[in-house]
Amino acid sequence: MAISEASSKERLQEAFQHLLAVIGSEEDRLAASWRKVEEQKQAAEDQTRLAADMMQQARAILEAAPPAKRFQPSGPVRDQAAPRLRPRILGLGSPMRRLPEDQTVDEEEDDDPGRGAETQKEGKLLNL
Repeated sequence: MAISEASSKERLQEAFQHLLAVIGSEEDRLAASWRKVEEQKQAAEDQTRLAADMMQQARAILEAAPPAKRFQPSGPVRDQAAPRLRPRILGLGSPMRRLPEDQTVDEEEDDDPGRGAETQKEGKLLNL
């Protein structure tokens, strides 16, 4: 019985040593990851400070600069859509030939009715 008790104590001692080694390695692993988290936290704080400094500098520059003048166009501004062109791949003639609905819109927008006839003649010559 003394031999079995001694071997049981030895196995218990070995298990306890193994358990302490596992706990020690886990503590080391957690400490390393904790250090990494602290380093990342410090880097984030540094970047935040740097961004705040840059914002402060930008604000100072904007306050020191004279106010910018807004661009004002010299004449009246009209929104005008670009003419749509027929694609050449459909075999509909020149790629620069305009669609009929665009021509009617152009005629409606014409302010000078006498000039419209000349424009139509020129358009017919171009659309041969």
